[in-house]
Amino acid sequence: MLGLHFCQMGPALPDLRLIIQKDLETASWLFVSRTVGYVVGAFVSGYLYDRYNRLLLLSLALALMGATNGAVPWFESFPLMIAIVAFHGFFMSAVDTGGFTVVVSIWGAEGRSYVQAMSFMFGMGGALSPLLTELFLAEQRPEHASQNLNSSVLNYSINHGESQKDVNSSYLNLTVSSIPTSLNVISNESDHLTSISESFLVWEETKVQYAYLLTSILCIVSAFLPMLVLYLKKIYNIQSPHKMKDDNRLLRHSKMSAFLKQICLVHLCALISICSTLEDTLYGFTMTFSLMQLSFTKALGSIATSVFTISLCFGRFTGIFILQYFQPSTLMLAYSCFLFLALLSFLLACLLGIEVLIWISISLSGLFVSILFANIYTWTEENVMAVTGKVSAALMATSSLGNLIVPITLGILMQNFSPMWFAYLLLIQAFLFVILFTSIFFISKKYIHSHRPSVTILITNEAQELETM
Repeated sequence: MLGLHFCQMGPALPDLRLIIQKDLETASWLFVSRTVGYVVGAFVSGYLYDRYNRLLLLSLALALMGATNGAVPWFESFPLMIAIVAFHGFFMSAVDTGGFTVVVSIWGAEGRSYVQAMSFMFGMGGALSPLLTELFLAEQRPEHASQNLNSSVLNYSINHGESQKDVNSSYLNLTVSSIPTSLNVISNESDHLTSISESFLVWEETKVQYAYLLTSILCIVSAFLPMLVLYLKKIYNIQSPHKMKDDNRLLRHSKMSAFLKQICLVHLCALISICSTLEDTLYGFTMTFSLMQLSFTKALGSIATSVFTISLCFGRFTGIFILQYFQPSTLMLAYSCFLFLALLSFLLACLLGIEVLIWISISLSGLFVSILFANIYTWTEENVMAVTGKVSAALMATSSLGNLIVPITLGILMQNFSPMWFAYLLLIQAFLFVILFTSIFFISKKYIHSHRPSVTILITNEAQELETM
């Protein structure tokens, strides 16, 4: 459900712009609004999940996530849509936090494969969401004076001196006082009508609200599943067989200096923020970039988004097995370098107009970014510091902070300068990720691993004392 909802706004953004009648720069604030709600929801839900029944809260969050999502396209007022998107982001964060919390509380340390499975299912939802949404998007068609289309009424004005020609979707009312030479028409008025009408494209009425309604119904229905689990646990008196034991994890990193911990935490927060922003940029702006720069149809734009999400899903699935044979640090370094090369090829393909390479680069980008986000937590736990509640909260919050800046910045750059800034920004983010991870990798090798032997001896001695007693 989270994947379906999270990846729906990107493909639906052109139609949401039609509803609120705003340009791309202004509509980009929808992503910022959702991110603000997401950050606030992370802190609030994290506090509540530690104090109240987790399954009950998860069920409530799912229901409210579905309700707020279904309401988004029904608001024609931009401020109201901003507000409801923020609430939707709040409950999305509550579901995200609750899902991981419930998995850990049930399976404990053995739940790593289930966490990876959750990421895989998120990718599946993200792959299906653009395809589902595309079925209800408005189409852009040429407007002819002789046709009476059931389309949105769009008024166009062409000024030449003091003369004005208004083109309406159902009729043409033309007063000619001077003829623009660029139209290259003869003095016959019918020719004027034909030439002008053929030069405009109009949007048909959008039905994107039904796509949102469908995903909302699925989400509300799924809200009953945690309640079912809660009921079965109560009836059969099922208790969680595992409890998290953090003592050894804390001892393992106890000799790190406070200054070194701060440096590592800053690096990790920057890493996860870049990774999250990079994924969300590809999710949210691939459709818009395809329309503005590549001149794709909406169908092709949705397919491009789905190609990315399908490859992302495939990468997360294969990552479950690859992690059994390679160290997380090796995979992180290799995947981040390959991601940079994939985005570099995407940039070159767009500049040179090589369509085949564009599709290949999009799929490779999804494949190589797939394991980075989840693997940051695993690599941090094994190589840098214990992922305690405070560390987890810091990582979760900063993972969304980049989305407060990047969407609106990218919208301004694409609107006022060039849509190619989509490719430029992705490449910059990938480059920064490689530099930051390489930096913290060598920090962990040089300063952190040198403390491991003494910590291991301490744990071994404590175990021997317990056996003697």
